[in-house]
Amino acid sequence: MPELLRQPAYRGVTLRHLLAMESGIAYTRTNGHMWHDLRSSDARFFYSGNLERSLLGQHREDPPGLRWAYKDSDADLMGWVLARATGHTVARQLEEIWRPMGAEFDASWDLDRRNGHEHTSSGLNATARDFARFGLLYLQGGNRRGETIVPRDWVQASTTLDRSRTEPEVATWWQMQHQHYWWIPMQNWEAEHDFFADGSRGQRIYVHAGSHIVIVQLANDSRQEFPFRKIVHYLVGEPFRYPRSIAGQLLGAARRGADADSVRRLYHALMERAQARPAEFVINEAGMIAVGEELLKQPDKSAVAVAVLELEVERSPASYRAHEALASAYEKIGSKERAAAEYREASKLAPLLAKSASGTGR
Repeated sequence: MPELLRQPAYRGVTLRHLLAMESGIAYTRTNGHMWHDLRSSDARFFYSGNLERSLLGQHREDPPGLRWAYKDSDADLMGWVLARATGHTVARQLEEIWRPMGAEFDASWDLDRRNGHEHTSSGLNATARDFARFGLLYLQGGNRRGETIVPRDWVQASTTLDRSRTEPEVATWWQMQHQHYWWIPMQNWEAEHDFFADGSRGQRIYVHAGSHIVIVQLANDSRQEFPFRKIVHYLVGEPFRYPRSIAGQLLGAARRGADADSVRRLYHALMERAQARPAEFVINEAGMIAVGEELLKQPDKSAVAVAVLELEVERSPASYRAHEALASAYEKIGSKERAAAEYREASKLAPLLAKSASGTGR
């Protein structure tokens, strides 16, 4: 596309980068603060009256492929590329799926302006039943009544857990892994085999392959609740309990007066139980680091805070974030040599992402 060739921000960006949301383009999300949200990239692209102009006004933050960051502009650019490559609008291309899958009603797609581009990051309007049919199509591997509508390999690549990635893109209790604009709940996925499409403010298509159940949620504000596994287990007559956060258990113990050694023993006991009963527990890097940093704010809890962060480094030795968080804790308690060593390790693991140390002589 000549327009993109003239825009340095997109040099080296591939379709795979856009699918993975790893374009490296700078982008700001809303955070609930009105003035920030009004100036955010989320708002700029949602309300854009000229998506081409908005996309060409982007600038680069990271090299393509360096890290994941959710951004509407990657999906909007994908829509523009698809339209240019095929000579058909994205809505017209969707018809090749929508009608064969047996949709009962027409769908519509919001445009940036009359006869303009679809907001491919959002704005697809359909009935709940037809969204459910779309989920059913993916549940059936892209096939309906013997006809392949979406290639099975594509469906599998979009809805199967990538076991090589140990941390979620979004750290919820269900652990959200991003795959080709779908989401995989990492927590106990081997038993559940579920996936979902997640729209703004609680619009969801949830597919539970193990029980062949599809659930559609239309909402105005979901507060990021995720009741779907509980609903599925109820429908099939199975008990369900939300998993307990191991990081949360450590925080609770520290607040009740547990010392560093007690917290270490509790951690190892919980991890042993989690290995035996994975449905009952959840742990992620973001949670462990958040607990360590929260405890570090309390002078009498610094030893416990360091213990929590050391445990996270033990759990995730290849994570630059874990080493960096531990380095910061060491720095705060005055252990400069250990801080410098951890900062060096973080930089070795991720030279383009690790933060620079302050006062460590690194």
